[in-house]
Amino acid sequence: MDIKAYLDKIGLQHLKSILSEKLAYTETVLYENAEGTRADITLTDDSTNYKYIDVFFKNGDDFNSFVRLTNLSTAQNFCLSTPFINENTLRLNFASSIKKIQNNTITNAYFGEAIISSSVSEVYAENNIYITKVVGYKK
Repeated sequence: MDIKAYLDKIGLQHLKSILSEKLAYTETVLYENAEGTRADITLTDDSTNYKYIDVFFKNGDDFNSFVRLTNLSTAQNFCLSTPFINENTLRLNFASSIKKIQNNTITNAYFGEAIISSSVSEVYAENNIYITKVVGYKK
């Protein structure tokens, strides 16, 4: 019995719709670098060919996250941010980078990092966000 027939049989319609939606899209890796990069990126295909794109990233302390981009028919800015508490210093670190995606490129627009504690606040004009993978999804 195939998975869709099984889900129908046991009455999990919601799970079936999620699975059907996931199976409806083809996943394409447009960029991948395990170490990550802070530099501009050239994708292997034009972003406008995709329904949505996931951008995976990390900061310099290896805290990982991702954002999903939609409405890719025109150029758009997006934000990659990683707030976290440093275990050793108990200070709040917040790294952020504004990127722009247009056609087959992702470029840096603005970036910075803030470190906040009860007595000291520091702000740096540093790009501490590394893109590790970009995945496009299309029907």
